[in-house]
Amino acid sequence: MINNKSIILPVKFSKEFPSVLCLMSTGSCGNAKSESNLKSIALTSNIDYNKITTCNQVHGNKIETVKKENTGNKFTGADGLVTDIEDIPLAVFTADCLSVFLYDPVTRAAGIAHAGWKGTVKKVVKKAVASLKERYKSNPDNIYAALGPCICCKCHEYDLVKENLKQLKESGVSAKSINITGICTYEDRRFFSYRRAKGTEERMVSVLMLKAG
Repeated sequence: MINNKSIILPVKFSKEFPSVLCLMSTGSCGNAKSESNLKSIALTSNIDYNKITTCNQVHGNKIETVKKENTGNKFTGADGLVTDIEDIPLAVFTADCLSVFLYDPVTRAAGIAHAGWKGTVKKVVKKAVASLKERYKSNPDNIYAALGPCICCKCHEYDLVKENLKQLKESGVSAKSINITGICTYEDRRFFSYRRAKGTEERMVSVLMLKAG
């Protein structure tokens, strides 16, 4: 069970949307890839653990559509998920890579993407925005985006934030609708860092879920 000293960070869009749950665990929650730790994170966050839907993250740009029958699945060969179904927690795991949260309040569609430097080069976030547009008729001008903690450009040769901001703007997402946490996972020891640890299997989890009602 997560104790009182453990931290789960809310990740905020540039406008508040109470109908969307958007969060990221920290290292004090333990390795989120551990079943017991993920169950504790889910319980603390009022998420149904059995509904958590993930992908195996191959540092590519494939975006999967999550339907009701896919609830709880782990999609193979994908690095992003989109849905318009309520109460399905979409999740990605990171330890220096960037998690990108997307929400369209008009169509009530949402998505999450895992963007390491390889996935960023392959334009995974651009593909995620395109998926919302193609599958749910989202207008990119209506989409809000939030960028979770990741390794910063001072600690890594590739600027994840800058490149993904560029992709969002090129996709038609307004700059005023993008929120950046500005937290570096290498510098901030609340987070697991693959580079700082010189390799680690430990991961944080980022979760996005459309709430019912």
